[in-house]
Amino acid sequence: MLQRVVATAAVLLELPVEVLDEAADFEELGVDSLARVELALALEDRYDVELPEEVVAVLATIGDLVDAVLDQLAVLAVAPRYPLSVVSETWNGGPALSYAGRPPTVLDVLDRAVSDDPYRVLFLLPDGTSLMRRDVADLVEGASRRLRAEGLSAGDVVAVAARNGLELAVAQFACARAHLVL
Repeated sequence: MLQRVVATAAVLLELPVEVLDEAADFEELGVDSLARVELALALEDRYDVELPEEVVAVLATIGDLVDAVLDQLAVLAVAPRYPLSVVSETWNGGPALSYAGRPPTVLDVLDRAVSDDPYRVLFLLPDGTSLMRRDVADLVEGASRRLRAEGLSAGDVVAVAARNGLELAVAQFACARAHLVL
């Protein structure tokens, strides 16, 4: 994602790719607020997301912009039917995104996402493979069954060592599905 955003920024901002990395500061590059908005609009079109004005206004670096796009993609992947709005509260040091009818648990998020559109891509793996929501749900169900088959039962504590990615996500959902403590 970073490389794609950098490539888009290089073209729109007429800057060499070499000066654009995750830490590249818009102000130091001479990128004014209008140029940031134009860049945000281009990325909204490219990724079919909406970046709230309040978020775009405080973007300081390329990394901030990448995070904003990824946040919107993540939210849309699991909650496409609910309107998003930036609320005035702060959570973990930043504006919190919320929507009406928010599912009460992480499993409800997955189940609702599969129910809404089972064929929508949920994971894009580094090798370019895409997994649909139903594929991920099937992996979670299989992992949950395997955990129970190994003798684990509700309330048992499980430790998972995995890199951030599909395997970790499946493990987290599977542990929740099996009522295990992660």
